[in-house]
Amino acid sequence: MLRSDQVDRRVTSSPRVTVCVPNFNYGHFVGAAIESCLAQSYPHVEVVVVDDGSTDGSREVLSSYADVATVIFQSHKGAWQTYGRAFSESAGDIVIFLDADDLLVPDVVERVVQAFAEMPRASRVQWRLQVVDTDGNPTGATFPPMHWEMPDGDLRRYVVERRTYVWPPTSGNAYPRWVLELLLPIAVPATRWIDLFLAETTVLVGPVLCLSRPGSCYRWHGANESGSRDYLKVYRDYISDIVTGHENLRRVAGAEGIGGIPQAVTAAKDWAFASYRLASLKLDRPGHPLADDRVCTVAFSGVVAVMSQPYFAWSARMKRASWLVALALTPSRLVVPFLERTAFRRKSLSSPRTGRRHLAVQRDRTGQRERRFGMGCRAPRS
Repeated sequence: MLRSDQVDRRVTSSPRVTVCVPNFNYGHFVGAAIESCLAQSYPHVEVVVVDDGSTDGSREVLSSYADVATVIFQSHKGAWQTYGRAFSESAGDIVIFLDADDLLVPDVVERVVQAFAEMPRASRVQWRLQVVDTDGNPTGATFPPMHWEMPDGDLRRYVVERRTYVWPPTSGNAYPRWVLELLLPIAVPATRWIDLFLAETTVLVGPVLCLSRPGSCYRWHGANESGSRDYLKVYRDYISDIVTGHENLRRVAGAEGIGGIPQAVTAAKDWAFASYRLASLKLDRPGHPLADDRVCTVAFSGVVAVMSQPYFAWSARMKRASWLVALALTPSRLVVPFLERTAFRRKSLSSPRTGRRHLAVQRDRTGQRERRFGMGCRAPRS
């Protein structure tokens, strides 16, 4: 494959921007998502919608937009394939993936174009999302929260050492076309989440830019709050996604000639991964997927990783380190109540203390689940 320094990164003075909208059973919301794309202050916007075999009223809603957007219907294939189909049908020099229940604010595309014009070699522009309720009313919260720092610039060294960082969910990112053409074919078949994949790999091919003001609205409603209490499955899914993501990082780093990424997935200073492994061990040690893991060593590595986190305040580091130690010492019969109280407590996103104590919430657009997505945003751009 080509390296990033071998591709044409030039962006025209008036680039076309494509907003790709994958939809699955969000007929109540997808019309508003499309309208928010059509209401952009920037004139050169293309909208591509791919319906992933919806069984609600989505077809009727989407058909009414066939004259102003590219609308495609397919049998149900899942989120990753739907995003890929939307991108393959797009023609934009810059691409935004907008989840069907989210919204773009009217000037975000204009701000994105300006940011890329100022730094054409950037691999991604990211921003926070305003949290709105089912009816689109602001809750006063943002995703990620305002007090979480979201790093930008050259993050290669940080990702090589720690793998992940603070980043927004799907609808809070824009990509130059060359980045997607370069990276998407590299993903291993087990890859499920396009936002996770691109958050961790785009930083290896160029700097990341942050907009200082939110650019999208994250709609919080009953269908995207998981009620699952299958703790073991949740943590095992987290572990599987991170193992897959680590392999993706190694592939991209190898193609880019970037050294330093450890072969072992457990070698990165990833405190959250350590917490998932620790929970898995405490819940079901015989079935834990990483045979060399031990409770004491995993807890110790997690504490070391979180205490050296450059983007966390000391209070945040101490809370997470204390959580790891407490879980390691919790008797087996009390692990589930411990997780119930500290890691899976329901909280309203409109609360000042948004999200979980230990985990941030992210929607699965084709079902219901919770997962870490990265956490922050202090940025210089408007």
